[in-house]
Amino acid sequence: PATVVVTYPDGSKDEVPVTIHVTNPTTPTDANKYTPEGQDVNTKTGVVPDPAEGIKNKGDLPDGTKYTWEKTPDVTKPGESTGVIVVTYPDGSKDEVPVTVHVTNPTTPTDADKYTPEGQDVNTKTGVVPDPAEGIKNKGDLPDGTKYTWKDTPDVTTAGDKPATVVVSYPDGSKDEVPVTIHVTNPATDADKYTPEGQDVNTK
Repeated sequence: PATVVVTYPDGSKDEVPVTIHVTNPTTPTDANKYTPEGQDVNTKTGVVPDPAEGIKNKGDLPDGTKYTWEKTPDVTKPGESTGVIVVTYPDGSKDEVPVTVHVTNPTTPTDADKYTPEGQDVNTKTGVVPDPAEGIKNKGDLPDGTKYTWKDTPDVTTAGDKPATVVVSYPDGSKDEVPVTIHVTNPATDADKYTPEGQDVNTK
């Protein structure tokens, strides 16, 4: 027990007995000790993102912490949606973290996204522009209807190694560009340069 002395303005006093109850201090919860930080989340239409993606500092929070959506964000259409992540700590205490969810339309992959043409060196003679398809090693892996053209007509007027680019045009209109090297050599013999034509011969 203790006594409180009440002193009035005129100097007179009263004494009031009171009881003081002493209790243990409250043990701080995980929610008191930790501060989760939110961050924006990106997703595609129709795909509800993992709520853990919305917490920036998961590494600072204790092992066993769980992340759930208080209310599932609206991902039915492109745009910005707001979500609230419930962070549940191992001791059962909780924090709520509001985040912004950016919803975008999924992009349909093009043929250029799906295929990877491989270039290879091309051999030719001076004055002979080679078929650009010869510069693609894995034509068999590419879809039917793929076309091959030179980005710029290669210079084959003189011998030497000439850089060139094959444009691979897929059936859906998408394109890849593949750098190749053309090895241009001079015709070595007259037999390379000339093509004799045969004809019937009559005799007695």
